[in-house]
Amino acid sequence: MSFGKTKAFSDDAKISVSTIKYTYLEDGDDTEEFLAIATTNFSLILMKDLKPVTTILNATSALITQILCLTDYYCTLTFVTLSLDGQIRLFNEVGNLISQA
Repeated sequence: MSFGKTKAFSDDAKISVSTIKYTYLEDGDDTEEFLAIATTNFSLILMKDLKPVTTILNATSALITQILCLTDYYCTLTFVTLSLDGQIRLFNEVGNLISQA
């Protein structure tokens, strides 16, 4: 994955990245790269192979401080977000909310 390019994800200069997580899945010679970006306006941007998949506006009600990437036995990717309000939310690789606690 190349980080030589920059992309503007907001026209509002007050919004910045609170945390970012990169992971990849390999299947033989095929590799898929994923990037999850949490912003200070509580949004979550999911990217696959440097292309935006979805932007989840107001993904949480507080600042996301950590993003974890989990896979199961079938290589199903799940993004786990931890926010300052103590909420834990699980999103699949296309941005659907799976669970929250």
